[in-house]
Amino acid sequence: MVHVVDGSLDDPVAEYLQIRSELDQYGEGVSQKPEVVALNKSDIPGVREKLGALALQFPEKKVHCISAVARMGLEPMMDDVLASLRSFEPDESSSNAYGEAVVLRPDPADERISVDRKGRGYVVSAAQPARVAAMVDPADWEARAQLYGYLERAGVIGALQKAGAGPGDAFWLGGKEWTWE
Repeated sequence: MVHVVDGSLDDPVAEYLQIRSELDQYGEGVSQKPEVVALNKSDIPGVREKLGALALQFPEKKVHCISAVARMGLEPMMDDVLASLRSFEPDESSSNAYGEAVVLRPDPADERISVDRKGRGYVVSAAQPARVAAMVDPADWEARAQLYGYLERAGVIGALQKAGAGPGDAFWLGGKEWTWE
């Protein structure tokens, strides 16, 4: 189990303890599964400093400082997840009626990106980046910075450049107008 804690909260330790309490109440041995803890949003100033409090509170747990949107710290965390999986002995509840382990694999996302000129701006068509952009508050500078980093890695910025866009140009993505900064 990977327990992701929002590092931008005032007290991520309290957040972690609340979720652990809920897992204990759920029962069925969920809270006894091997666990890797990830303090997320480490790309936001001040979050990395909270890692020490979380790690000190739970010295027996593997605690990682990550940024899902900036893709930082994910490899060491996934190495620990893989090590936990290799040492994990599944019980009867993790098997189906035929005694085989159940493995769920999501379908790969369609990552086609298209950019069309519209007036003085550009319309970007890209399924996953549009979903991410729709959740971002354009008035929040930090959220915009994280979004632009994600758009760079997802190939949207490159597609905009190929279409002739540059800094200062407007583009529409996720039902919102953005300015390339």
